[in-house]
Amino acid sequence: MLEVRDLSARAGSFFLERVSFALDRGQTLAIVGPTGAGKTLLLETLLGLRPRLAGTIRVEERRVEGLPVEQRRLAYLPQDLALFPHLSVEENIFYGPRVSQRRPPPEMEEILEVLGLRDLLHRKVDGLSGGERQRVALARALAAGARVLLLDEPLSALHEALRRELWLLLREMQQRYGLTYLLVTHDLEEAFFLGHRVGVLMGGRLLREGPAEEIWRDPRHPEVARFLGVRNLFCGVLQRKDQRLFVEVPGLGSLTIWGRKGPHEGEIMIGIRPEEIIFLREERLKKEQENLFRVRVKDLFSVRESWWVVLEAERGARLEARLPDFALHKLGLFPGCKALIILPAEKLLLLRPL
Repeated sequence: MLEVRDLSARAGSFFLERVSFALDRGQTLAIVGPTGAGKTLLLETLLGLRPRLAGTIRVEERRVEGLPVEQRRLAYLPQDLALFPHLSVEENIFYGPRVSQRRPPPEMEEILEVLGLRDLLHRKVDGLSGGERQRVALARALAAGARVLLLDEPLSALHEALRRELWLLLREMQQRYGLTYLLVTHDLEEAFFLGHRVGVLMGGRLLREGPAEEIWRDPRHPEVARFLGVRNLFCGVLQRKDQRLFVEVPGLGSLTIWGRKGPHEGEIMIGIRPEEIIFLREERLKKEQENLFRVRVKDLFSVRESWWVVLEAERGARLEARLPDFALHKLGLFPGCKALIILPAEKLLLLRPL
């Protein structure tokens, strides 16, 4: 449905370098990355708003990189929505078909009903709520007849509850009409909620792209892991003995990693997410417990119904853990107290610098 191969582009001194991915009908690829990573440049190049330096773009099996914007069969939802304030809802929605003199899709009446816009058609858009404006922008994109939608953080200005409501709406529309989304976002929860596939774009390079679960489970690079919320990253030396992998981490100790082929021996980085760290009561301590460490609680921070726990290992390494409210109180943790933690072997991430 949408296939991009070795796409390169330039904006001033910034380069988008050899980006490749493929999306089937009804799939979402969520592109995440820091500000200035090249996410909007990617969308503008796909649309034909910026010239490409190299690469191919296929939409529905047709190469489109040499075609003007209006012939690429791509719909675009920019961050600011770009609605015309002086026009009514209906005039905004059907602006594209009117200018191009094409008929809107036959299911547009149904789409207006699903989006809850039928009773708003004669209102001006500057009097609508944020959620209503988002729905108008989505309807306008679909009215052009495209089934591949490029979404440039269209929900970033909305409050959390409304964003979640619109996530569900986007999924419903996708399933109902076979839509394909390319979404760029800063919001990791949004990316992994909507994305069948996730890509991490940094410095103009797509460092990692694949099924969402695979990207979460195996970020592969420290830069990607850090962006995906892996707060605990350590340099170490990987060794292999009797089908086991060990990583010796300065300031922490020796970590066992089970059941993996793993990379070759040598210097490596290892990571674990804060929520994967397990706290253990002294009375439940087994004689042979892998990856068990004694730590001191340095600080506690309350975040909604959970706690961020800052820890210091006996050898000096600093770790961050996350616990639900009930677990913190059950364990009786407080700043300055001692605790036992386990870094589960199956949750440890093996990472190689780029």
